[in-house]
Amino acid sequence: MKKAALAFLLLCLAAFSSSSNDSYPVPDLYSFSLELTVPKTTIRAGEKVTFTAALKNLTGKEYTLISLQQVVWLHILPEGCEYMPIVVSTAYPTTIEPGGSITETRDFQTTIPGTYILSSYTSEFGVKEGSISVPPGTIPMFRYSCEGIPITVVAEDE
Repeated sequence: MKKAALAFLLLCLAAFSSSSNDSYPVPDLYSFSLELTVPKTTIRAGEKVTFTAALKNLTGKEYTLISLQQVVWLHILPEGCEYMPIVVSTAYPTTIEPGGSITETRDFQTTIPGTYILSSYTSEFGVKEGSISVPPGTIPMFRYSCEGIPITVVAEDE
């Protein structure tokens, strides 16, 4: 009886180890970060500034991100305005290398003084490692955002 129990225990351990995170490591919220590069928060009317948002893979693993829209968004709008994205029904698979980034860049230039809000966010996206096939509904879903940053545009003569 003891041999049978020991054999069963070893069988269970073998099954557990083959289905552990080594076969499908599940990323968590800390596997990625969304960072915004803001060279200036005050610019002169007519001056051109480039802003960048980057979703960074903080792990040593390659992942495929699956979203119904582009993954990273970057907007600069007059204060009080909101952007409403159009949702499409096509899945966009995107590969992100270990330690790599998915970036979105916007050049901003206006002649109209005022306050503008720079914001960045990701669409909701699912994550799977490489080309590993996972059962439907088991892909972890993520969404990140950066708080709006005021960008002040002053008149050229100020």
